[in-house]
Amino acid sequence: NYSKPTISKCPSWLENITPVSTRSTPESKTTSFTFKLIEDAANFDDTQIVFTNASGGTGITVNIAREFQAPTIEVVSTDPSANSYISSSKSLNLYQLKSSYYSTATLKVYSLGGSVLQLPGGVEADLAESNTKEHNYVIKYQTSSFSLSDANGGTLYVKNLSDDTKKEAIAVTFKSSLPTFTANKSGITFTRAATDVDMKLSTTDAALWGITNFTVTFKGVTTYSYDESSTSSGAKDYQTINQESKTSGTTTTFKFTFKNVTINETAKNLYYFKFKADDVRFPDYQIDEWTGTPVVYGMTTYKLNDYWIYSPQKRAIWSTVNSSVPSGWSLATMDIYRIISGRSQTNFDDTSWYNISFNSYQQQVFAPSTDLKRFMSSEKTEFGSPRTLDIVIQNGNLRSMYGFPSNTESHFYIYSKHL
Repeated sequence: NYSKPTISKCPSWLENITPVSTRSTPESKTTSFTFKLIEDAANFDDTQIVFTNASGGTGITVNIAREFQAPTIEVVSTDPSANSYISSSKSLNLYQLKSSYYSTATLKVYSLGGSVLQLPGGVEADLAESNTKEHNYVIKYQTSSFSLSDANGGTLYVKNLSDDTKKEAIAVTFKSSLPTFTANKSGITFTRAATDVDMKLSTTDAALWGITNFTVTFKGVTTYSYDESSTSSGAKDYQTINQESKTSGTTTTFKFTFKNVTINETAKNLYYFKFKADDVRFPDYQIDEWTGTPVVYGMTTYKLNDYWIYSPQKRAIWSTVNSSVPSGWSLATMDIYRIISGRSQTNFDDTSWYNISFNSYQQQVFAPSTDLKRFMSSEKTEFGSPRTLDIVIQNGNLRSMYGFPSNTESHFYIYSKHL
């Protein structure tokens, strides 16, 4: 009679799940066994199955060649949330934080045979290896300095503890957490350093002429708040800062408004405006500002025909205008009006109308319209009337004349300063 073989030895990590057979006629001389992998086994060291011949004949020993697999990895959580693990590219991004904080990512590693980490320089973990099939590793990064751009953090290897040739390589990037900057006006440039950004206003970009304010937008991994108490006294003496908006936890816009000040020089350094990161783990930052054209009563000036021009497009009586000229400036003379308007006539008693044309800069300074605009000069006629340059658009033509209205009338005016 044929007796089926039995199993006298089986590795602890295999479970015999061969179904109980029913007798058939004729009975097969071949016996099949089915085994199931026990993933939670304490170890996978035993590699033999011994089949015993129930009839007393020779048994069979089967030696198992184990084939361990490379670990599989998925992200569990990150802190801050901007950190990321991208499984498709096997890349880990860790943002730079202040030196008292760790930037972390928790990775779940599944690996039959256990797992072990090989960490690149600057990267730590809560545990170097685990002999369990699954473990959550907390990957940690701490720095004492900030970089302007992302830095290569090396390669993190996650290996099978039982066969370290089976591994996954993760590219680590230390992400810069310093904000970038944009402005709502052309002609404003930003040059970043690790702790501050130099913000410079151009003297030649017309978009910055005749303005009282501009906005600056921070974009980064957190939003920011203005810290007036820490701002340089010189800076806050010249400008006020107001928050315009915060968006999606990453973008903050501030409005910089000149106070009612006069700055006679170009490219004046106002020094530091301080901003705090709303997420205290990220770096605070400061803006070191240089102005552009001279500023008069809180407005930047125009550059026209070798003169700095302050043209506020406001009306006042001659005595008020003349007494309010800031130091270093003058109420424009008729000859200066002639030069900057492009008039050729030098007889200021000539009250005839002439057709003229303006370039874009002159358009900004005079802002002509179909309503008559009279610009008062520092000069008066023998009758005590201020001499004016008069400008109007008539029938689609830009026209100009010299005039002398009553000195009690309110009219436009320009302050000038030679370059």
